[in-house]
Amino acid sequence: MISLPEGLQIRLATDSDSKAAIELIKRSYEEYREQGVIFDLEEESDLITLESSFALRDGVVFAVTKNTVPKTLVGIGGFIPFSQNVIELKKLYVDQDFRGTGIGQYLVEYIISQARSLNARELVLWTDTRFTKAHRLYEKMGFVKGPTARKLADKSNTEEYSYRLVLMP
Repeated sequence: MISLPEGLQIRLATDSDSKAAIELIKRSYEEYREQGVIFDLEEESDLITLESSFALRDGVVFAVTKNTVPKTLVGIGGFIPFSQNVIELKKLYVDQDFRGTGIGQYLVEYIISQARSLNARELVLWTDTRFTKAHRLYEKMGFVKGPTARKLADKSNTEEYSYRLVLMP
């Protein structure tokens, strides 16, 4: 497993991180505004009480923060049980200024290790078809894109690809 860059730490996210998580994801969506991606807090209402929303679905969300400013989120990522022996990766976002430093890969590896500790057989995720940088990360890490996409009835007219990673046979 790769290490976090110096000066950063990972910890469990809490509801007090909700405002920072909303801002992080809002900035990420802004990068795709010209492609029609719209941040709508009603559609992302699980961010309002970040930890509690994940906990209600037996999930966990992690925050990557600066050691010197522990309330500044550099990245987040979490998971929820999808079905028996399958974990779904959710809300993987890294601040634009920190992309390319290994934080995204670290978060995915961390979530993979958590999924394995829960005896999950596979990790799945859905990602917007427009988030091509994320697709490259997932594919680099061994995730396989599913054969079909799904459309969401949201303000961004989102179409998503599925990805899966077999953890154990």
